[in-house]
Amino acid sequence: MNPFSTCGTVAPARARFRASLASALLSLLILTGCATPMQWGQPVVPSARDRVVLEAWRQTFPQKFRLSQRVIVTARGKEYDFLAYLRVRGNSFDASAFGEMGGTLFEFVSEDDERRIKRKPPGLPPKPLADGVIADIAHVFLLDPPEEDWTASLTSEGNRRLAWRTPPNNRAFLDYAPESGLVVASGETRNGRTIRRVRYDAWDRPDPAAPLLPHRIRVQNLRWHYEMDVRVLKFEPETPDP
Repeated sequence: MNPFSTCGTVAPARARFRASLASALLSLLILTGCATPMQWGQPVVPSARDRVVLEAWRQTFPQKFRLSQRVIVTARGKEYDFLAYLRVRGNSFDASAFGEMGGTLFEFVSEDDERRIKRKPPGLPPKPLADGVIADIAHVFLLDPPEEDWTASLTSEGNRRLAWRTPPNNRAFLDYAPESGLVVASGETRNGRTIRRVRYDAWDRPDPAAPLLPHRIRVQNLRWHYEMDVRVLKFEPETPDP
């Protein structure tokens, strides 16, 4: 049985919710192209601790895991509340989201950078989802810094920023707090302009043997003008392939 199934008079309400969501996200198309110029901060010499932080980040999310999360999307001043599920397997993942009235609203699949939308509200163009939401998910959970060819700088907040190039003409970065060594932010630029910023908070261990994980993740997409506030509800690592 689907725990999110509904019947009777709830179905029209669910349809209204989908129509409202589609309308709000569709309006984002009018607001594209206003990404913010990036400020990289004061360059500094890369340190041994920078390398330790990068390696720790690579170990944050295992190769295979499941995640349930509450996601609040803010678009055009309105909030939409979802229960979302994510399954990651290496460089691939699938994600689904259920609306407050029940039923599956979104289903996404990303396999080695090939993004597919299996389900979405009617009338909603795929571009904001593929270039926005799916790319945001990949950035948060699949961000893989190189071992070499990265630079270090100091941000205006006093954090250390580690940045590297990604194809075709993008740059990604991680910011970490010097006192704790924990990553507090990440982001990506395209042609010198910031297209997404992410904040990481509430670092904790799902169990004593697990690595530290951020249990609150806030994504600001400056390309498509929406925000996602992600609260991790349950994290389940899967046994890696032999």
